Amino acid sequence: MKFDIREDKLTEFLLGLGMFLAGIILLTKNIYVSTPMFSHGIRIGGIYLRTGICVMPFLAGAICLFSWPQKLWPKIVTAAGFLFILGVAVFSVNIRVRAVSLARWLIILMLISGGMVLIFRAVYLRKKGRK
Repeated sequence: MKFDIREDKLTEFLLGLGMFLAGIILLTKNIYVSTPMFSHGIRIGGIYLRTGICVMPFLAGAICLFSWPQKLWPKIVTAAGFLFILGVAVFSVNIRVRAVSLARWLIILMLISGGMVLIFRAVYLRKKGRK
């Protein structure tokens, strides 16, 4: 039995996974994420909301949901409160990218995209002649 590295799907998958993870690690070292979630608030339009106030619609919906479980409107209020909390969390995040050279960005993007292609080829594409 000959070992041909071009036809070995496990090697291709592991190489792609290694490239993808290396690219993601290099990318995360150049991105800073910060949030003032529990110290400040969020500005929606002209209104400044503290983050504790943002939980109130969800709590009101949860209380109504336990009080009237068969009705539809407590489920809608609970879901809207959850989406409001999620929106506040997403909009209050500050993402900053550190300045790096173009060559480094190209290496990061090649590692990520090349790793994804190798993983895709190993998992989804089959050899010719096989069903």
